[in-house]
Amino acid sequence: MNLHENKSLFANYNLPVAMIILMAATLAIFSNALFLTDNHIISQAGTDTYSHFVYWRDFGFSQLKQGHLPLWNPHLFSGMPYFSALHSALLYPLNWIYLFLPVTKAINMSIVMHVFLIGFFMYLWTGSRGLHPAASLTAALTVMFSGANFMHVFAGHLIDICTMAWAPLIFLTIDRLMSRPSPAWHLLGIFAVSMQILAGHPQYVYYTAITAMLYTGCCLIHQDRRVAAILSIAGVYAAGIGLTSVQLMSGIEATREAVRSTGVSYAFASMFAYPPENLISLITPFFFGDIKTIPYWGRAYLWEMTFYIGLTGFLLSIYGAIAGGKKTRRYSVIMVACLVILALGKNTPVFDILYHFLPGFSMFRGASKFIFPATLFLAMLSAIGMDSLMRNGIAYKKLIFILIFIGSILLAAAFIMAPPFEDSCSSNVFSKLFSFISSTNESYLPSELYRDGDFLYNACSFASAKLLFPAAVIFALALILALTKFSRHYLYFIVILAFVEIFSFAWHVKTDFDVKDTATPDLSHFLKNHPGDYRVLNLIKPNSALVTGDKDIWGYDPGVPLRYAQFMGFTQGYDHEKASNYIKFHKIHPLFSMLRLRFIITSDKGQLKIHEFTDYMSRCQLIEKWEVVTEKKALLQKMDAASFDPGKTVLLETAPGLADSVATGQGTCRIIDQSTDHLTLDVSTPHDAIILITDSYSRGWQVAALHIGAQEDYKIMPANFTLMAVPVKAGGHRLRLEYAPWGYRIGKWVSIFALSIYMMAIIFYLQKRFRKVKIKS
Repeated sequence: MNLHENKSLFANYNLPVAMIILMAATLAIFSNALFLTDNHIISQAGTDTYSHFVYWRDFGFSQLKQGHLPLWNPHLFSGMPYFSALHSALLYPLNWIYLFLPVTKAINMSIVMHVFLIGFFMYLWTGSRGLHPAASLTAALTVMFSGANFMHVFAGHLIDICTMAWAPLIFLTIDRLMSRPSPAWHLLGIFAVSMQILAGHPQYVYYTAITAMLYTGCCLIHQDRRVAAILSIAGVYAAGIGLTSVQLMSGIEATREAVRSTGVSYAFASMFAYPPENLISLITPFFFGDIKTIPYWGRAYLWEMTFYIGLTGFLLSIYGAIAGGKKTRRYSVIMVACLVILALGKNTPVFDILYHFLPGFSMFRGASKFIFPATLFLAMLSAIGMDSLMRNGIAYKKLIFILIFIGSILLAAAFIMAPPFEDSCSSNVFSKLFSFISSTNESYLPSELYRDGDFLYNACSFASAKLLFPAAVIFALALILALTKFSRHYLYFIVILAFVEIFSFAWHVKTDFDVKDTATPDLSHFLKNHPGDYRVLNLIKPNSALVTGDKDIWGYDPGVPLRYAQFMGFTQGYDHEKASNYIKFHKIHPLFSMLRLRFIITSDKGQLKIHEFTDYMSRCQLIEKWEVVTEKKALLQKMDAASFDPGKTVLLETAPGLADSVATGQGTCRIIDQSTDHLTLDVSTPHDAIILITDSYSRGWQVAALHIGAQEDYKIMPANFTLMAVPVKAGGHRLRLEYAPWGYRIGKWVSIFALSIYMMAIIFYLQKRFRKVKIKS
């Protein structure tokens, strides 16, 4: 496709007008947080932005402002990778607004940008199929405020929103590469894939790639140039991976040491499968509660289980599947069916096959996330349905009567379900549904609530009321279609109806919180008055250490190092082989002293409570005695013995290569320089010893001598199961420990090389197009 064809692709579209409409809708939904308050962040208090991203973004970009790319996070889990935690997203270009704006404004602007972008890219994708502009606008608005997208705004899933926004652009690229490929579409596809990877949510990147593979496979059925098409799309992904290698390779290396390095158990991976009963959310999104008025009593979380594009959009998609042209639909019906099956997860046998045989599939939980790409293809069908109405009118004479019939059924269901008395719900179908959901043990409400008659009555009344609105929508839709007998222009009211319906849904769930609620000024003041190189256990807001500058022995993040999670789980009585990032602390283990734990922070009736421990170790010290224990379980048991003193003996997993010494003497180990990613030590010891560093062990840490001293080679070893140790011979040593994982070092040069090639390809393409335009003129 040449430049002229690129332009003519959207010849019937006024893109500036579409952009203005989509941006106006976006600003309207977020007007309160953007214009009326200074300190409020879009999303629900207590969810991920509140408890995670506020702190992670503040720390990472404050470091970048100082000219430092933080590779290591010393503030959580006694140290963990930072840059390689993909959700840090420091290299994602649209996140660079954090360098110029306060974190509150930057988070809000990021959400606004990506809600707009997903709508704009959906508009381009539908437009590329030659659909009517009104149809494309309907699909764009539907996707922006859909349950699969907008509920993640409510839940504070910042990287989800950023990552999902690029999916329609990837599918647009596949369409064009399948029809008439050109360098322009290859370059655009590479850009879209790269941006999605850099945005930071690996599961949505992976699920989008699976969807792209399925979609490509469908399109190949009637494709003449199959090999070329496969190579084109594979090349787009390969180039995108090359451009983002610095982030991907760093992340892969860190993942090999993280708690999910061996995959997750089947029980964990099968969590959050899409419940079949939640398909009712295609008609009404709050049948099982809306969180605000009635607690969500369905399975899992509402934000993962809402497959809603508006009833108008859903009915248009059905019409599009029936009346749309085969070439226009392009396997959208098949894609929706396949993706819904994948979203159902453990409820179908497909999940078992993929879990055991598809590489990478066992790394994630939450197959319900497949409802997002399903939403995109469903919205495409709704655009096709709207386009068919705009161009051809009503193809089926009985359509209006069918709508009236469906609306009547919904109306009747609402009145039949509505309980006239508080005890009238106890024996009907609704109570059986209540009992079924309670029996699955997949709800996060207290089990006793399902036996509460008042709650059952209120939930039943709420659900029945929620059927009235879709009934009204269907009657309104039937009326609009009846009016088209007089003029086709009435069809534009369908666009308005679809928008009002989906916008009302988004307006109901939108919320914000005051960023001041994430701060702990009393704790910050206390810690400022108690300086020192120690750690805390903050059971109120663990990730706040990233902002306050203190260091925590725990945190809130799935990237916790495996060794550390195993050790911490062991201290709380968990099986170390079943370690996870979810640990409930119920006892203070004596070994916490070797993690430098000084303060435990809790809250009682809103009041800060601080418990102090004085017997904590220093960050680095010389240990004269060591033992080698090769088996992990035996090592943990030896550490758990009352006779074990981590200040006197180090337990190693391999021999340190030092001479045993019975002599004793005072050596010194001083920290003379440090940052997030490095530590410089000055060491002097009269005999061979072990430098014990009370930070989490990682293979990414390297050690080197700053001058030739008592020995030539140094190595970092795991010590006491989860800490770091450096064996040193008698004499003086000046050592620099640095977190510089191979994934980052190699990935950096791969990305630089790939970026150079990509930029040269863009320049070559633009020069070639410019010469052609100049010749024609």
